[in-house]
Amino acid sequence: MLYELQAHWDQVFLQMPGLCELFPVVFLTTQYLSPLLVLGFTVERYISVCHPFQRHRFCTTRRALITIAALTTLYTR
Repeated sequence: MLYELQAHWDQVFLQMPGLCELFPVVFLTTQYLSPLLVLGFTVERYISVCHPFQRHRFCTTRRALITIAALTTLYTR
């Protein structure tokens, strides 16, 4: 919303040093990372529904956190 106000309405919000470079990175990262995270949740649901006896081996909290960290790290590079 801040980006839209500045870009289209000529309001000054993002003129601080560092913030003007950081804001588009954070904005675009969250925008494009969302479909990848939804894909991860969908795979987890697929495993739970189609392979319920294998769920305990593949779907753990630790593995979910590793997957989220890996997607975030790989995408931001």
